[in-house]
Amino acid sequence: MVSRVDRAPKTPALSPSPGAAPRPAKATPVDGVDALRPPTDVDALRSVLAALRPAPGSLSLLTPDAVTARCQALADKGVRVEEIGRSKEGRPLFGLTVGQGDVHLGAIAAAHSDEPLGTVTALHLAEAVATRNALESVREQATLHIVPLADPDGAAVNAAWVQAEHDPLDLHAYFAHVQRNTGAADTEFAFPARPGGNANPQNVAIARWFDAIDRIDHYVSLHSIFLSSGAWFLVDAADRRAVSSRLRFLLDEATREGLPLHDEPTSRMFERIAPGLSTAPRAGSLGMSTRTSMEYVRAHCGATLAMVTELPLCFLPDGNDPTPLSATRAQTARAKHAEAWKQADAAASLGRSLSELELGAEGRRHLARYQSLTGRGHGEASLPRGELTRGDVVYADASLLRRRALYLGAALGALRDAKGGDDLRARVERDFEGAVTAFARGNKLKRVPLETQAHLQMAAILSGLLPTL
Repeated sequence: MVSRVDRAPKTPALSPSPGAAPRPAKATPVDGVDALRPPTDVDALRSVLAALRPAPGSLSLLTPDAVTARCQALADKGVRVEEIGRSKEGRPLFGLTVGQGDVHLGAIAAAHSDEPLGTVTALHLAEAVATRNALESVREQATLHIVPLADPDGAAVNAAWVQAEHDPLDLHAYFAHVQRNTGAADTEFAFPARPGGNANPQNVAIARWFDAIDRIDHYVSLHSIFLSSGAWFLVDAADRRAVSSRLRFLLDEATREGLPLHDEPTSRMFERIAPGLSTAPRAGSLGMSTRTSMEYVRAHCGATLAMVTELPLCFLPDGNDPTPLSATRAQTARAKHAEAWKQADAAASLGRSLSELELGAEGRRHLARYQSLTGRGHGEASLPRGELTRGDVVYADASLLRRRALYLGAALGALRDAKGGDDLRARVERDFEGAVTAFARGNKLKRVPLETQAHLQMAAILSGLLPTL
């Protein structure tokens, strides 16, 4: 394949449409946002986003079968629909192409099985751009290449809590059924290291489809997050200064939508750029020989910017509170979180009891989910070292309550498909109800409407139409 990395992408300004916030970081002397160049000529882009905005209450999460039906229906609405491959379990993967412009915008959605909102965004965007007269300028200036469901097998596992009739913040459904594929099964982190390389079937299919496109100038992997302290964007760019107007536009747009910016400290996975911005993770940081989708598109498709949207279903308004705690209050907070180690020990004991039961296939799946959850660290790992802020404790408290509800939900799922264990099931049911109640009452959660999340995800994709410096 001819390398496309050195090709200069065409990035015209968007012509006007006819008719139309993981854990808070410590304060640093330089914010980082001021280093981002403010975008110019954004009125046209905001006009496009206004024409795209979903009506309140119009969006709902979708199962894989519903996604297939929606994709097939788009073929009659001016969208080029291709079945680009099959997943490991044989479910179809679709590629959608809309428009005929010189700027090639790429996106995939739901590469993490427990983050389904991007699929809804992708389908809404494709249909709207193809059918709405007010979006003719987008069709003329851009070509959109979208994979609306990158992990259909993982989506099927999560179908119990993403049914259209379910509220995505139905805490019982979420804690009882949500499941994230990890390791080699994590679609985001399992792209081949090079074109034609070995990987999971869905990753090979998506990479092959991208390889056949002339180039991808701007790329977004649409992710979401259940709980954070605000909007968060992860960035992979050869020159961040050259695309800083796009990044500043997204931060400004999140603020306009009433979302604070999640402020994540630098860690093994992320380097902090500014509030709301971190570098995108790399598969090698997890010891994997594969690539993330961002790494693949940047290396082999010529993208000047590849990014991840991490938009919360709900956020903690006080999660970024920088107020320092006194030494006494910090000591009390650490002692409280040390108690979480006892929860981890209790969880391990419960896991042994579950392993001794005769489980059906569904029960074994929930047991595996339980073991993956309880195998992770608890306690002081959820609090940063050094000086603590109020935001640190608010976020850590919520994380611990969430973790307990998740592992009890998984245990209950295993017990509901077990022979015997009635007494244990009754106890876990009580504990699960208590954990869900504690999470709901113990956190001042602010819900983010699906339409707001979708708006910001579409802004991330279409920000590729803003000119580079």
